[in-house]
Parts: sequence; structure tokens; C-alpha cells
Amino acid sequence: MLTLNALYKCFCDLKSQVADFTSQILNLPESPILDAIYVESDGTISESLNNLVSVTRISTGLYLVTHNNNKLKTIAQATIEEAYATRDSITVRIDPTSRTLNSFRLHTTEGDNGTNANTPRDRAFNLTIYK
Repeated sequence: MLTLNALYKCFCDLKSQVADFTSQILNLPESPILDAIYVESDGTISESLNNLVSVTRISTGLYLVTHNNNKLKTIAQATIEEAYATRDSITVRIDPTSRTLNSFRLHTTEGDNGTNANTPRDRAFNLTIYK
């Protein structure tokens, strides 16, 4: 049977371990992601990690992404979802000539497998913007 002193020592040891663990959690490195979003083909954001990015559909396949990163060359990664049955060669690209400190244009297009430029298409996409 534990004495009151032994029980108190166990409690103090456990309290110290919890404090150490809490300190470790609070000192975790900050996430490098500013925001990660899912954008519908009409430019509506349906999912957002941090609600720090907005998107406006400018025209067919052309979207304006606005953020608060204050960097001319913000690192961003976009991906398109496409059903296997469709396989339309849809791509998503950032227009490097459109970059400002807090925005850039992104376009979604369908390849024509020929010599003409790809055709703009409205498509949903995922976008991650890094700090």
C-alpha cells in the first residue's frame, strides 16, 4: 500500500512530466504553410486551412489569388483533380508576369496536343501557399 508521501511524490513526478511535455508541444516549429485551399471551378473556396487567401475568377480558366505574404516570389503549389475517365490534359499554372507582393494570377487550361496554345477551362484546383 502506498503511503501518503509516496503518493504525493508520484503526483509531483507526473506533474513535472506533464509540464515538460506541454513545454515541448508549445515549442514546436511554426508551420511553413500560409494557407492550403480547395477552389471550385467558379473561384469559390470550399475548404481552407487558415482562411488567409482569397480567389476571384476573372474569366474562363483565369483566377486571381490574393494573399498577405508580402513577397514578390511567394512559393505556391497548385494541383488539378481530374477523373481518370476524362483525361483532358488539364493543367494549372501560375502566371509569373502577374506576381505582386500580395497576389498572382493562376490559369487552368486544356491541352490541344497540337501547335496552338492550350484552351482555358474552368476547373477546380488545390493550392498551397508557403510563408
